[in-house]
Amino acid sequence: MKKKIVILISLVIIVIAILTTIYAITGEVQPNKKDSNQIANAPILLEGMKPIAFEEGKEEPIILTDEQMKEGIWYDYVSQQEGTQSGGTSKWANAQTKDGSMWVWIPRYSYKIEWDESKNVGKIDVMFLDGNTNKNKQGQDVTRLGYIVHPAFKDGKNNQYKNGEWDEEITGIWVSKFEAGYAGQKNTASENVEIVNSSLQFQKDSKNILGPIKAGETAITYPVFMGKTYSYNNIELGDMYSLSQILSEPGNPYGFNENVDSHLMKNSEWGAVAYLAHSEYGRNGSKITINNLSVSKVVEYAETVTGYAGKTINEVANQIETLDEKLKDSYNEKSYAWYTKQGKLASTTGNLYGVYDLNGGSSEYVASYLNGINEEKANYYAKSLLENKQSNKYCTIYQSAGSNIENYEINKSIYGDALAETSKRGNGYTSWFGETSIYIKEDAGFFLRSGDYSRVGYSGIFDFNNHSGHSFGSYGFRCILITKERGK
Repeated sequence: MKKKIVILISLVIIVIAILTTIYAITGEVQPNKKDSNQIANAPILLEGMKPIAFEEGKEEPIILTDEQMKEGIWYDYVSQQEGTQSGGTSKWANAQTKDGSMWVWIPRYSYKIEWDESKNVGKIDVMFLDGNTNKNKQGQDVTRLGYIVHPAFKDGKNNQYKNGEWDEEITGIWVSKFEAGYAGQKNTASENVEIVNSSLQFQKDSKNILGPIKAGETAITYPVFMGKTYSYNNIELGDMYSLSQILSEPGNPYGFNENVDSHLMKNSEWGAVAYLAHSEYGRNGSKITINNLSVSKVVEYAETVTGYAGKTINEVANQIETLDEKLKDSYNEKSYAWYTKQGKLASTTGNLYGVYDLNGGSSEYVASYLNGINEEKANYYAKSLLENKQSNKYCTIYQSAGSNIENYEINKSIYGDALAETSKRGNGYTSWFGETSIYIKEDAGFFLRSGDYSRVGYSGIFDFNNHSGHSFGSYGFRCILITKERGK
């Protein structure tokens, strides 16, 4: 009898082993290993970049040595087991350029979205990919497991870049850690950063924090991407678009060379950051705290400040009326700097390693527009953007059907951009968390993302609104970097 039991147990073990082997070969069940530093593609350091780490309470990052990078101190894309209302453990890779600007690595991944109709919010399940393939680290084709490879990392040449793809398969992108800010501003973190002119001139007369602007004469200065700086505002969408593409031109302050491809963030890239932020590798379903600080009453032509967090997720606007010699760590117990215990909750990870200003701060223009846009009006603000007559790797063009609601419906097949996948209609507050969902239309054919500091509960990573492309005190932008040197 004992011999029969032993034989039976042996047979069961053999069957299990065979089934496990079959599943491994067919790729039908081999879950992604969630807590390994090796599941996400390693960052590609660009010329001028140094890897950095952070310490809570300290504004200056720590420059890492090669040995520290090897020890895994630099980054760790791990799943967060609970909500992140009081902090997080996932460390996205950060780097700093020569001027002090900071950048965050978004590695190639795939995703699934599941709606929770009762809460008007959903869950995003992310699976990281191996190199520039559609396979996870276990060698499985994730599309066979029901995952969608995010278009921000895909080659879109055969798809006419419909979903905001790139021009080849890529392993990841660098996104500016903060929205663009002004260099060389007294009282801010950029005070000692040299103001450097780009080769471009403003296309319209205006004024900004640097002084009067004369069209065709006043040089557009390079932005910085640092916390505690005045957000780069009063610039038309067309100038944002052109400036973002020349961050690597000779004489740039970042240390970039010709192998760096820079551009204005697209909707797809906004979606890539937003989806990772909402996943277990980011906030695990917790909403990012709003940046609610405004200095419009005390600094002429400035309005928002990068890298602050409200006391609560949906804190009301904090328009300060006095300014000390330097921007403070906190204001009126309503706004906190990004590196503080409270300030870190405005990041995509709930700690200092995430991306900031994606809820509140300035509303951010992205590189996209409606193909039925009123071109006569739009050219006044965004001529360089409208020179794209078809979608390409720098600009995504959405189809037109009439009203913003009709335009929303006709473009619902587009995925990855945190628009139709995370909202219910193109006019109202139907985005996840009850955020704004107002689609583009003929006379307002450009997208703004995030909502500004004054929007309270209606702003956030799933917020979208329409506009004409003109400049404003609380309209800003963000940049993306991709290496031209493939295979590195």
